[in-house]
Amino acid sequence: MIDKETIRYIAKLACLKFSPEEEKKNLQDLNEILKFVKELETIDTKDVNPTFHPLPLKNVYREDKSSSWFTTEMALKNAPKKEGNYFKIPKII
Repeated sequence: MIDKETIRYIAKLACLKFSPEEEKKNLQDLNEILKFVKELETIDTKDVNPTFHPLPLKNVYREDKSSSWFTTEMALKNAPKKEGNYFKIPKII
């Protein structure tokens, strides 16, 4: 179970400040969560196959077709600065 010191420590790590009422509420909530997890641990799952997703997944692929894209002139049309066939940007060191 979680105590008040642990709540304060978690709040400090998360850079949070709780009022005494919030501290008490969070303490109750976290202890309820831990109680539920302990209850889940008692369930026998030895005959249950592990799954990574509850629903069957199917990949949907599109046909791979080439298509026309921008020409160099179209791509550079609205460039604020260009040099030859390239965008011109400030030098960064």
